[in-house]
Amino acid sequence: MQTFRTILISSFLVGYDPINKSNTFECKIQSLFVKLKGKAEVLWNEYYGKTVITYHSKDKYFTIKQISGHGCKHSKNSLPPR
Repeated sequence: MQTFRTILISSFLVGYDPINKSNTFECKIQSLFVKLKGKAEVLWNEYYGKTVITYHSKDKYFTIKQISGHGCKHSKNSLPPR
């Protein structure tokens, strides 16, 4: 059985290339898709004289997808779909 914890996002940052001299723009975001993945990978060697044993493992712990907002219709001030 999988247990889910509530995740609270307290800060959200979007990076962009400047599109004008004042480095500002306006937009309305009508929806937001967030995908979180929890993965781990490990690799190590153990040496026994001239013998080397290599251990390696990958584990996937979780994948969470969340869509917030209303559809993907865009107006003059919204971000167009990709």
